[in-house]
Amino acid sequence: MVTGIPYSFYVEFSQPHVPLGEGDVEIEGRLQVRNYTVQLQNTGQVKFRVTYGASASGAASLFMSEITNMNAILNMNTLETIGGVQSVGEVYPLERAFPAEDLPNRLYPVDYSFRVPIMSVNTGYTLRAESDGWQPVTLTKAQWEAVYYKRSRTYR
Repeated sequence: MVTGIPYSFYVEFSQPHVPLGEGDVEIEGRLQVRNYTVQLQNTGQVKFRVTYGASASGAASLFMSEITNMNAILNMNTLETIGGVQSVGEVYPLERAFPAEDLPNRLYPVDYSFRVPIMSVNTGYTLRAESDGWQPVTLTKAQWEAVYYKRSRTYR
């Protein structure tokens, strides 16, 4: 028999930037983050929360603010309040990837590479990994895929 005590765990990922070298980052272009791929090892129940329009400083600009009824948008109907500003987000649980497994009550955790869709500018979202279970959560590697657009070019 194996027992465990539930605990709350979360880690917030930092925002990716294009490095220029010597600690400088590119700020003239637009970095559109498509997704993260997170490698999990010996991990039980975990979910990835993507919140759009909220930054770590609390300042927010609403994602798709021209739409008044956010419930009409498929896959983006989770509304939250962060810093007093309503923003839209999505939760991607790991157990969705294992429909035949009873992941919250599984004795042996899984090793898995989990893909989290983002589709936002690099400063327009926050990504958190969260767990309230009794099993361990080990994030061994995270990589992001993005497209970089240069806003202006100097032609001579």
